[in-house]
Amino acid sequence: EAVFELSGAAPKCLTGVLGAYAEDLTIEDDQLRIKAVKLLGAVFAVGNYHTEFSQAFSEFKRRSVDKDPDVRKALINVMQALVDKRGEMGKILMEDEWNYMGGSREAPLLKLVIDIDEGVRKEAVAAVLSACLNNAESVPHSILECVAERVMDKKPAVRKQTMEGLSRLWQKYCAPSDAARLPQSIADRFGSIPSRVLRLHGHDNATRQLVMSCVEDICLSPLNDARTGAEVALHFYSSLDLGARENLAALLKLRSRFCEIFVKFC
Repeated sequence: EAVFELSGAAPKCLTGVLGAYAEDLTIEDDQLRIKAVKLLGAVFAVGNYHTEFSQAFSEFKRRSVDKDPDVRKALINVMQALVDKRGEMGKILMEDEWNYMGGSREAPLLKLVIDIDEGVRKEAVAAVLSACLNNAESVPHSILECVAERVMDKKPAVRKQTMEGLSRLWQKYCAPSDAARLPQSIADRFGSIPSRVLRLHGHDNATRQLVMSCVEDICLSPLNDARTGAEVALHFYSSLDLGARENLAALLKLRSRFCEIFVKFC
């Protein structure tokens, strides 16, 4: 807290202090590395310290390959807070490649979305989708595409996180408006979500139940009363590709409620 206050009151004094905390990012104690990640994240949320202290910022981003999953999870939470506070940080942390010791590295959040650890992947997916729900412009299209691929993740928990999060994006940005009136930027980013969700129909029964829940309880539940359920259902159906429409037809055979909503459009 004292170091964070120092960043505002006497920024020139930070040079030596931040150097010391950057060194803490590489020590053996996992808990101290987590504390250093949180502190540096708070400092980088102010001014241009991420460029003025580029070496510390590079070591901060390099925690995306930290040996301890808890440190990587801490970094995810801190980076999400940074993007929520400063939308321009989204491109830096989610898309831009960066150099370390002469080598090119992936953007830290982009790398964490495909992390080897299930829990890390799940939190990274949640962080990106939450940031997008908060401010769509802060999240680059490239990482959103990478996150959308997690609907095919081998772990059910990651698939669930991805499908529900994508469904909420469609619910917020697409469901409230007629498809013909959607801005092209919104249609390009989120218009394919229904097809991605329905891509999973052929999986196990639990996953099929999840698909139906995402469609019924999220996609077809508008956040306001501007459109009727039938209007939203027609919009949803019209956005599906051929494979997704076939999967929807199979779901209709399983659920009478689906039939009631969709029968006039199928």
